[in-house]
Amino acid sequence: MNISVWYEVTTALLHGYQLNVTYRSRSAGSEKKLLLHPLAVVVREGCSYLVAMTNHYEDIKIYAVHRIVMAKSDDRNSAREAKGFDLDAYIESGAFGWASELRGQIRLVADITAELSYKLEETPLSDNQILVSGERIGWLRLEADVQDTPETLWWLISLNANVRVHEPVRWKEEIILAATSTLALYS
Repeated sequence: MNISVWYEVTTALLHGYQLNVTYRSRSAGSEKKLLLHPLAVVVREGCSYLVAMTNHYEDIKIYAVHRIVMAKSDDRNSAREAKGFDLDAYIESGAFGWASELRGQIRLVADITAELSYKLEETPLSDNQILVSGERIGWLRLEADVQDTPETLWWLISLNANVRVHEPVRWKEEIILAATSTLALYS
């Protein structure tokens, strides 16, 4: 992340200034000049996201800070405020693709390698996570209530041969499909 961009983003946010940026869109692949009205910064897994209104629009958007090519806070113009904006409620609404802790939980049952179990002992997936000896040597049985989100499934897929999911069955089927598709690339 560009340190001068970070400085301008946080300055605008903390002082309530407008923020002029050049933003490189992931989907469009091009750069756009935007006038942002910062509302919050959210950090997740090492990535910072600016929550802001854009130009004269009232809808709230999320901008990956690492895609901001240039930023300049405007200390002469105050940022517009979003009426009734509540960051917790915004996140809870699913804006970031994160499920609510109060809904969207699913029971994960999987066999995992001993190496992965060490990581999950240090940073459990949930308060009710259980790790017990598995049927195979060097493997453990994992049971936990986890968020039913694409991100959780993608994480499981990324574990490759370090996990064998039993439940939920639809995740097991999606992991099999992903593995089959990957294998086909190398055939």
